[in-house]
This record gives sequence, C-alpha cells and structure tokens, in this order.
Amino acid sequence: MVYIEPEQAFADLLVFNETNKLFADKAGLWCPSENREFADYTLFVTADRSRADFAIHYTKVRSFAGCKE
Repeated sequence: MVYIEPEQAFADLLVFNETNKLFADKAGLWCPSENREFADYTLFVTADRSRADFAIHYTKVRSFAGCKE
C-alpha cells in the first residue's frame, strides 16, 4: 500500500516514470504498465497516509529518483 505524497520532503521514495521498461532498473525508476500481466508489481494506492506502508512522490528529474536515507 502506498500513499502519493504531494510534498517531496515527506516522501520515503522519489519516483521517476520511465517510458521504457528496460531503463527502469533501479530504485525509484518505474515504468507503468497498461496490462497487469506485464507488471512486476501491483500497488494499491490509498488516500489515508496512516494505512500506507510507504509514501512516494513523483519527480520530473531522473537523477533525484530513489530511496531517501
């Protein structure tokens, strides 16, 4: 379960959307799939942050993607 955090500072993971699955090979580099059979993982997005396992924030800069320490 994930929560989409509107503020980058409070997110556990910064995510960059890749257009090609071959380039989505590190933490935070995701390539969304239209077909569920081609997905490596399925996420449930919740509107309640207290129910989420972690929070993500979508970034427009590829080099910022990854887990926060």
